Amino acid sequence: MNRPLDTATRLRALLVFKALVENPFHYSIKDFSQLYNVSKDAIRTDLEEIKNAGFDVAFDRKFRYALVDNATTKHLQDILYLNEAEKELIRASLHQSGIENQKIIEPYRN
Repeated sequence: MNRPLDTATRLRALLVFKALVENPFHYSIKDFSQLYNVSKDAIRTDLEEIKNAGFDVAFDRKFRYALVDNATTKHLQDILYLNEAEKELIRASLHQSGIENQKIIEPYRN
């Protein structure tokens, strides 16, 4: 039985998802756990949530993760691109909601 995720966990899972999209086969579970300062089990849970949402996740020989193309990811290719104004809006929203952890925000700044 799936239990509801708290806001911080949902945010981290979304950031893991975003990293998988933008940097396929770049991050391992260890890398993610260090980046977000959480346990490896927390990252495994995030990856499971991504899979439960209908996305296929794979890893390479160095255990770095990426999304695998399926019907869900193909649909996202057209809608996931963020321009600079949208990125700034997300940053402002994160700041306004009290998320001050630069480890979460910094990896996504260009």
